[in-house]
Amino acid sequence: MTLVVILTVRKDALEAFRAFERHAAAVMAVHGGRIERTVVVSPADTPELVTEIHVVTFPDERAFRAYGDDRRLAGQAHLREASVVHSDVLVGEDGPRYDAAEARALRVRDASPADRGAIRGVTLAAYAEYAAQMPRHWEGYRANILTTLTDPAPAEQIVAEQDGALVGAVLLYPAGLVLPGADHARSTAPEVRLLAVAPAARGRGVGTALMQECVRRARATSLTLHTMPMMRAALRMYERIGFVHVPELDIQVAPGLTIAGYRLAL
Repeated sequence: MTLVVILTVRKDALEAFRAFERHAAAVMAVHGGRIERTVVVSPADTPELVTEIHVVTFPDERAFRAYGDDRRLAGQAHLREASVVHSDVLVGEDGPRYDAAEARALRVRDASPADRGAIRGVTLAAYAEYAAQMPRHWEGYRANILTTLTDPAPAEQIVAEQDGALVGAVLLYPAGLVLPGADHARSTAPEVRLLAVAPAARGRGVGTALMQECVRRARATSLTLHTMPMMRAALRMYERIGFVHVPELDIQVAPGLTIAGYRLAL
């Protein structure tokens, strides 16, 4: 099911509008929905308004209705009411693809034992760019990555595949995971770990697709992850999805090295 949503928004309330849309996207993902693309238009004749067009997909009409009835939307509805002047929803269906590059389907699936080598290669390649930024800690961090990938249980290991090649991977742990750090605390929500996208596949939405799949599978009140400020591109993506930095989740894993905790309310 494909929808085109046309929203007329007060320019002075864009921040509130986009905060609502990030929340809505997270709720949408639980029901298999996704905002595939947004287009922003600034009409010359109404400078105080902005038109934002969303292309949205759902597995079927039942999933769309379930999203609309989800009570989690109501908690942020005041943001939408304060910012949206008018909206139109057009229901359509997928049309033909005219660009061969865009037609390459991205498949997200459970990993298999045969993927082990490719997952290791993609993950190490994705994280290698940070080696120079953490020279004192890189070898230990790399060793930890390899140890985790050797035996990822009890995590769900999820991969993304395109044109027959593995282009991304992520681990989704259940609540109760022992967290790094001296006090060995346990996570209180499902935790995302080791999100990785092959360097050559960046910019294709691979990371977002993997994160949305984690959101869909979590089916909990929240989802958490830990990351580092140097991982700027990943941080921007997490914040677009709706993750918020929660300082009390930060963990010092080594002298001079702290990983920041983020939470997504579902």
